Amino acid sequence: MARVIAQGDIDSAKAARSDRSYVVLTPDDGEGDEFLFAVPKIAEYTKFRTMVLDEEAKSGALRILVDSCAVVPTPAEFALITNDHPGYIESFGNQLLKLAGAGVNVRVKKV
Repeated sequence: MARVIAQGDIDSAKAARSDRSYVVLTPDDGEGDEFLFAVPKIAEYTKFRTMVLDEEAKSGALRILVDSCAVVPTPAEFALITNDHPGYIESFGNQLLKLAGAGVNVRVKKV
């Protein structure tokens, strides 16, 4: 049975951290599971970028970003899920980066 994020989970997250924005992400894999994430703030994004620039740490950078933003399931539960679906780390991580503004096309106007 697919995991569906309950409105109560969203309300609890917003009550606990009203300074955050939240999104429900659902992989298009036919299972229909929903995942609740906080949109990355500057602290999570900065940690991600710092890790990407570190040769020894960069392989785990997306994992840290995803774990730091996971709400439902918890990061520990998400780790168990990604044992069976390791590509979720990249898929969810890339969506979280887009939500943080990474990769946005910017128009340049010479003045």
